[in-house]
Amino acid sequence: MPYKPFRGIVIYPSLDWPNRIYSYSMDTEANNESNSVWSIIASSVKSGLPKTVESVLHLVGVRLLGKLVEIPEAWAEGKAQKIRDMTAARSALSSAVAKLAVESGTANPAIWTAASDLLLQDLDRKLSNKAAVFVEAARLTAEASVQNPDNELKPPSDDWLNIFERYAEDATSDSLRETYSRILSGEILRSGSFSIAALRVVSELTQEIASTFSEVYANSFNEYVAIYPKYEEGLQLRKIVDLRDAGFFYAGDLSFTAKPPTKPIEGISHLLQVGNGTTLRIVLKGGDKFYIPPSVTVAQLTRMGREIATILPKPDAEVNLRAIYDHLRGTDGDDIVAAAIVKPDGSELILFESI
Repeated sequence: MPYKPFRGIVIYPSLDWPNRIYSYSMDTEANNESNSVWSIIASSVKSGLPKTVESVLHLVGVRLLGKLVEIPEAWAEGKAQKIRDMTAARSALSSAVAKLAVESGTANPAIWTAASDLLLQDLDRKLSNKAAVFVEAARLTAEASVQNPDNELKPPSDDWLNIFERYAEDATSDSLRETYSRILSGEILRSGSFSIAALRVVSELTQEIASTFSEVYANSFNEYVAIYPKYEEGLQLRKIVDLRDAGFFYAGDLSFTAKPPTKPIEGISHLLQVGNGTTLRIVLKGGDKFYIPPSVTVAQLTRMGREIATILPKPDAEVNLRAIYDHLRGTDGDDIVAAAIVKPDGSELILFESI
């Protein structure tokens, strides 16, 4: 017969207690859906949580948290609360372990008691961290699914979750928990969005590098960041160097350079196109044969950089391309005939047009 010192934990008085140290009782209260994690997540989505979405989230939740994901008390007010009263748990477990040690004739029962205390602390820390990450990821996924109901959700692979779980259970800070929540949600929404390498890099990021990447990425367009004038020298250039060392940008610079039109156009010597997708297009009249056409030097995000960038606020490509135009206007303004920002649908935002 197991001892039941308090509700929710069962302690088995046997010599292999570390392998069976606790289990969660699934009483009738645990089936109270009005208090379950699913109803709490669904309450943040006005139109309710679709069953297909709940099914995928349930698979991921059980994979990360086991039966804990079904216990209403663990999700009070939509937050991952303490899994159990740690003081009472340690007291009850210590008593049971001490009793077991005496009955089995084991020496130094105090060592057993100390070991059980450490084990319980470690279990609580890991479960609390994973629970906090999961419930926020589930909320983000539910909201995104309602906004895009045609998107097909897919649970991450077991290999991916094995690695993710090891990092998530050590995510104690709010910022790291939020980061892993966004990563898990992104992987569920778009399978293959985050490589295992990206998970490792996030776990090793310093706050300084994370802040620097957020700042620099906010000035990007598509997958590029213009090196000058902002990141041309001094401490600003150091930011790009540090991010390259961390693997966010490729080592070498790229350039978008003005080229002559494929077919001669009267009064126009060069065309400059910066970016892909949303682009900056500039028409230049040039000058004599010694004319040096302008170019824009950029740093390009690596695959890992692009993956991690998806959890950050999306930069305003139009604003950042306009900043490049303003710079070129100051250096090559006399040669600019027209300039526009062209969107993927073909529509144009005219920046300048000579009369």
